[in-house]
Amino acid sequence: MSWHSLIYAVLVSLLCISVVYAETLNQQQYSNRFSLHDRSSRYWPDVEACLKQWGDPPFKDLKSLKVRVIKPDVKVLGVGSNVVDDVKTIYPQLVYIRPAVSVMSKTTYKLMNPNGWYCFKSKVNVLGESIIKAACNAHIITSKGAATVLGKGEKEHKGTTVLGESSIERDCK
Repeated sequence: MSWHSLIYAVLVSLLCISVVYAETLNQQQYSNRFSLHDRSSRYWPDVEACLKQWGDPPFKDLKSLKVRVIKPDVKVLGVGSNVVDDVKTIYPQLVYIRPAVSVMSKTTYKLMNPNGWYCFKSKVNVLGESIIKAACNAHIITSKGAATVLGKGEKEHKGTTVLGESSIERDCK
């Protein structure tokens, strides 16, 4: 295979992946694509805490409710990855984001499902910046309280910030 053919094949593959993730998924497509966790999951106590804080979430049948879990990376001195959830659903989807740590780094959470109900375990931001970029209608909360020490924090999401800054930006286009 020539280099031109290989490069062409890679570009076509990347284009196909972009198209797949740009579509809006129904429940069957979503459950086929992702591993979902039910009430027996070790994450369920935190998920339940988020559900209580939301007050009246759209998830009425808790016995059959399933949650997708996102495991963020640890980011130190700029090394590590950001969290990107650009999968959109046509129904309310519960997403649990496991604890993240950012030390002397800028960490971005791109949460673009307008029907997403995002539950953070918590996040720790030390001498860095944590930015949540969310779809306009996405719901975001943490299962634990927050602490900000000599830094700036937003009230809508919580976590621990030490000598750093946490913010949330809404994409309402």
